[in-house]
Amino acid sequence: MFSVTPNASQEILAAAARSDAAGMALRVAARQGADGAVEYGMGFDEPREGDMPLQLHGVDVLIAPPSQPMLERVVLDFVEIEPGSF
Repeated sequence: MFSVTPNASQEILAAAARSDAAGMALRVAARQGADGAVEYGMGFDEPREGDMPLQLHGVDVLIAPPSQPMLERVVLDFVEIEPGSF
């Protein structure tokens, strides 16, 4: 199952407030490129038919059917890699 850490949920909620997207869900997507690498994307969006809705640490998350298998066991986190770089 896809999951979101508490740190990531706090940043997602703050980003939604900064961008006037408060109350919208976070859509998370994945696709496999021609070279086999998985590419990820996310943004605030409205629900669509067939989406898997999740409620994770206060964040509404939407995952469309094509992305669901690639997002199994994926954890979205927000960490500081080095001072000022997240």
